[in-house]
Amino acid sequence: MKKKKIFILAVAIFICIATAIITLICVFSKKEYPVIKKTKVDGENYIREIYPEIEVRYPKVEIDEESKEVYMTDVFSHWSYDKENDADRMRRTIAYIFSLTDIYNEENAEKIYLRAANAAVTIADTRSYTFLESEKRNKLRYTSRWVEINPEKQRNVKMYIYCNVPLKFKFGSEYYTEPNAQITALLEELESVVIEEKVIYKDGSEKTDYFIFKSGSSTCLNDETMFRVKLK
Repeated sequence: MKKKKIFILAVAIFICIATAIITLICVFSKKEYPVIKKTKVDGENYIREIYPEIEVRYPKVEIDEESKEVYMTDVFSHWSYDKENDADRMRRTIAYIFSLTDIYNEENAEKIYLRAANAAVTIADTRSYTFLESEKRNKLRYTSRWVEINPEKQRNVKMYIYCNVPLKFKFGSEYYTEPNAQITALLEELESVVIEEKVIYKDGSEKTDYFIFKSGSSTCLNDETMFRVKLK
């Protein structure tokens, strides 16, 4: 009987220790998102911003914030968003879709190209206000590339800002996020992105400009201003 009690006690202690070890492993091995890695796309250095549900790849440029000059206000003519919930991982992936106003009025321009850098943002020429088609089947993946735009149809130019925020349960199957979590994530991406504009003129010359956005509020989209900046 005494040996049996000792055996049961030993098993109980073993289970407690094993549970504690597993818990510690889970805590310390939990990844913080996003995971940032470097890669190359078409020979250029790119950043991989990785979440469990989505990956966005974009180039990195170094800008001189002190060089900024106001380019225009009231930048967006319309914006909307589309979202996907991942209940298993308790995260929400959101695509904020902004329609740019007629901001590119280059005279004698033969071609105009746009690309997003420094943030989980891509640009597309589309009428859609839903998620773009993913590059991969089993996971959302998007790569920021140069997009040729039609100066006569600039309202079709969309800027997709991808955000990924934790979910919480509320009243059973209804999901919600922390107050202001979505708008905070959006504003962080909006104020991080650099829009590259490459213009090729009819005489064969070309130039590249760089633009950033600043919002007049830290809690909502308000008074967005577009600035032209220079590289360092």
